[in-house]
Amino acid sequence: MKPSVDIAGLGRVRLGAQRNLARGERGTQLFEFAMALPVLLAILIGVIYGGITFYDYETLMGAVAAGARTLATTRNIKGGNPCTLAQSMVQASAGALNSTSLTVPTPTFSGSGGSCCPSSTCTGGLVSGDTGTVTATYPCSFKVLLPPFFSVLDLCPKGDLLTSSATVVIE
Repeated sequence: MKPSVDIAGLGRVRLGAQRNLARGERGTQLFEFAMALPVLLAILIGVIYGGITFYDYETLMGAVAAGARTLATTRNIKGGNPCTLAQSMVQASAGALNSTSLTVPTPTFSGSGGSCCPSSTCTGGLVSGDTGTVTATYPCSFKVLLPPFFSVLDLCPKGDLLTSSATVVIE
């Protein structure tokens, strides 16, 4: 006869019955873990790549803002082109971004002046009160492999580029 134990006054339970129940469920925890692991890994990878993409975008926004401030305040610099200075400031402020992948086109203007040359060396240069827009783009690679169907989900906001622009009033 198999031994039995009184469990918290609920009556006597045979120990052999508990062992048989445990043998029938052996491996279920491992199976459930194996089923949940791909989903958990996809979430973890998504959080990591999402964080990297957000960091790149925030860095790009800060660099464009620094370039726009430079554009707004360097209208009367002698021997310097405000647009070139603004583009250089965006490149210098880009921090950990790969500078060869960062694209900074010539700033655009609206107003009476609308030219990128210094006002002391050409006619129609930047005029106080005009608005200038500095724009920059950086490659985005936030693609996540979805486990159930193994399809790629592209989560970049605008295609394959992160884009940031800032508009300032020329001082």
